[in-house]
Amino acid sequence: MKKLLFALFLLPLAGCFDADMTFTVNGDDTATMRAVMSMGPEMYGMIASSGEDPCEEGVGEAQADGGYICTIEETDTLDNIVADLKQVQEGQEGPMNLSEGFTLERLDGGLVKVAFDLASLGEGAAESGMDPAMMGSMMQAFEGHGMTITVVGKEIVETNGTLSDDGTSATMHIPLAAILTQDANLPASFDVTLKAK
Repeated sequence: MKKLLFALFLLPLAGCFDADMTFTVNGDDTATMRAVMSMGPEMYGMIASSGEDPCEEGVGEAQADGGYICTIEETDTLDNIVADLKQVQEGQEGPMNLSEGFTLERLDGGLVKVAFDLASLGEGAAESGMDPAMMGSMMQAFEGHGMTITVVGKEIVETNGTLSDDGTSATMHIPLAAILTQDANLPASFDVTLKAK
């Protein structure tokens, strides 16, 4: 997932882009990762004209305004996800194709900690080598757009995100412009500790 977002920063004059990612820890010791990515007509047009499938691993739907929505959803056991992440750390591709920017670990007392690395996204944008004029164009294109990450579980024990009223989910909205400029107010990671069941 992170690799896809990284690639979008490198597209020249990319159009609007929004992403909603939800990681749900289910009560049966499984978890579901769901991502919905919305591309504006300009961005979708660039990707489509290159011959690339903008939603190779999910279900894509062209919109009436020329935009495009891609939905990707995967469910697996927590143990398999932990094993998959270990494969990623070792440089191999696991079955869920998770990225290095996501971590999950089991803690004592039936707790699970989930973390999304936000700092590496900013570093990738900074290292892209864009000139100031290109950076300005990207900033204008990304204004008002971002990605929202939500983690859902039986009970959220600790988070640096926004806790829902019922205490079962935590959310963080990340403006794309904040990633591009490595905004100091953006935390290094989005962390959530929750009860698995």
